[in-house]
Amino acid sequence: MQTSGYSIRDEYKYPEPEDASVGCYIQNRLLSQIEWYDRKSTGSQKNYKTISILAAALNGLIPVIILLADYGLAVRLLVAAVSSATAVLASIQIINNYKELWIQYRTNCSLLKSALHRFYTCSGEFANKNEGERFLVLTELCEAYLVTEFTQWNAAQSAESKPPAGSY
Repeated sequence: MQTSGYSIRDEYKYPEPEDASVGCYIQNRLLSQIEWYDRKSTGSQKNYKTISILAAALNGLIPVIILLADYGLAVRLLVAAVSSATAVLASIQIINNYKELWIQYRTNCSLLKSALHRFYTCSGEFANKNEGERFLVLTELCEAYLVTEFTQWNAAQSAESKPPAGSY
């Protein structure tokens, strides 16, 4: 549940579909997926920006420490600690792929939202079709997209779990 007053579901002020199964699919499957992608995108963006800003601030602090200090052991330890913290933050960014996830989740969210808006407005691939035909196109389009996205995610997970070549 989002804490702000914004809700993805508020974007869709279209009339309820005549067929209850259409409305059920949209509410329970499609909007839930859109909300999940929106939430994950927002979280990844926040993590990416927080870590990036913190790393930049720590990097900017190192020259200031060196200029203001007398090069004693305490200063060398402080510079080493700040440098190490920056390296750790960079590693966290690389391992977690926050920027890539932010972009991918936002893209996924936008693609599903666009398909739903086209469904409701009877535009694009939904034009000149009755509600049943539009629903069929919507479910095929969204489910094929979700399966493709899962397949890509699964392939990426499998690639990450394989040992590097020549490591036997």
